[in-house]
Amino acid sequence: MDRRYRRVVAHAILDWHQVTEEARNSGTFRMIAVGLLLAHELLDAPVPRDLLDAARSAPEIASLASQLCDGLEETTQRPATLHECLSFLARAAERADMRLACRALPLAYFLLYRVVRPGIALLRRALAH
Repeated sequence: MDRRYRRVVAHAILDWHQVTEEARNSGTFRMIAVGLLLAHELLDAPVPRDLLDAARSAPEIASLASQLCDGLEETTQRPATLHECLSFLARAAERADMRLACRALPLAYFLLYRVVRPGIALLRRALAH
């Protein structure tokens, strides 16, 4: 890691307790923990030891981090599909409403794309004549 960046990060004032508390309250702790774990492991970013221990000890966080690392290698060969992205987000989401939204979105997308879109195209053709 660049020395200048290390100095900036080392001198940054960040209340990690507040960050984790807000993440837990908003249902985003799992995703924050995955990001911090990967930032530390891939970029050697300084992350408080207790946060790293918590992320490593939670099986779902370690699994998501591993899946993301595998995905980084795979996306060089082919981009992730919408279904793969939403499936990952559903696993990462802590709140039930977010998990449901990630699962329901493909159905809504399918309906819009397969049903509504052709109808709009037909309507445009009819109006053009």
